[in-house]
Amino acid sequence: MLARFESDGLATRERSAEDGRRQVVRLTPRGREVFALLDERSADDVARLRLLHVEPGARGAGVGAALVDACVRFAEEAGYAEIMLWTTALQRPAHRVYARAGFVLTEEEPPVSRFGDTVHGQVWRRKL
Repeated sequence: MLARFESDGLATRERSAEDGRRQVVRLTPRGREVFALLDERSADDVARLRLLHVEPGARGAGVGAALVDACVRFAEEAGYAEIMLWTTALQRPAHRVYARAGFVLTEEEPPVSRFGDTVHGQVWRRKL
């Protein structure tokens, strides 16, 4: 799906020069950046999806799924054995995207006070 955005000139990928195992994907429909994803190493064989953001007005169009798919493919090509991400229990629509991409909820953290609210952290993982 990301290829469609790239062919329309709406997506860019930047691979880190230092080791080639990190990547940023940006989508810029209508001339403004509305989506960004950073894939960063958590351990030598585990990629970490560090940030995924889709603006509210663009949700439901499949771009989140395209970004997650691009991150998974990048992690596979870079030789990682697994990819993981941290999110919160409140992000239910994102959970559906992760589950469809093959991620499994592996850890639920006890509630903590973060970001001015009570947060229930979750770790999702996918073997590559």
